[in-house]
Amino acid sequence: MTYECSPASGSTFVDGTNSVTCTATDASGNTATCSFSVTVNDTENPVITCPANIVTGADAGLCSKSNVTYAATATDNCPGVTYTCSPASGSTFAKGTNSVTCTATDASGNTATCSFSVTVNDTETRSSPVRPTS
Repeated sequence: MTYECSPASGSTFVDGTNSVTCTATDASGNTATCSFSVTVNDTENPVITCPANIVTGADAGLCSKSNVTYAATATDNCPGVTYTCSPASGSTFAKGTNSVTCTATDASGNTATCSFSVTVNDTETRSSPVRPTS
């Protein structure tokens, strides 16, 4: 008796449910078939890398910095990874140190996070009122 499975034993299976069908054939040519599933689950978290901490000056006349832009990078063992940062790139940040958290999510729902800070310094000099001399 011989048997053959498709895909063959030792094959590589992709993430998700994969169907396998096997056929047995005896010496007289009689056959019987069976099928089963091989389920591959992606349990590996993505990898996310945040940018370095950002230090910037406040906008002129304000105690904040507008349109602060940045980008994280995210990779995964399977296609379909995305990321978001909160607050989002392009946001306005108040004077002081502000925390940003970025989260990567892959197509299977696995997540990873990283954080960095945006520090806004008020570097604008203020002039003292001029007092008349008597």
